Amino acid sequence: MGLPIDFYVDAVVLLAQDAGKKILSIYSQGFDVYEKTDKSLLTEADLLSHKTIIEGLSQITPGIPVLSEESSKDEISNRLSWETYWLVICSLMGSFWKSLLIRP
Repeated sequence: MGLPIDFYVDAVVLLAQDAGKKILSIYSQGFDVYEKTDKSLLTEADLLSHKTIIEGLSQITPGIPVLSEESSKDEISNRLSWETYWLVICSLMGSFWKSLLIRP
């Protein structure tokens, strides 16, 4: 991460806006809802926003892994060995999007 912090802040804000637009486009046309193994609900909007954010962060900061609630079990257990990673928390129902860069 050799660029000025403003670059990363601006890029993440644009990424969040892009994910938000995609979410709204799905909500405006109707969508399917799935039940995860833990009985929580998952929508097409959740999946699309997850994909958008994961891919975007991977482009902004290649080589820094990303962890979110939709990450695989392997990614979740592997995070213990990561020194730096993105932690993505999405709560679409509360219109809240936050992404943190975790460092030791």
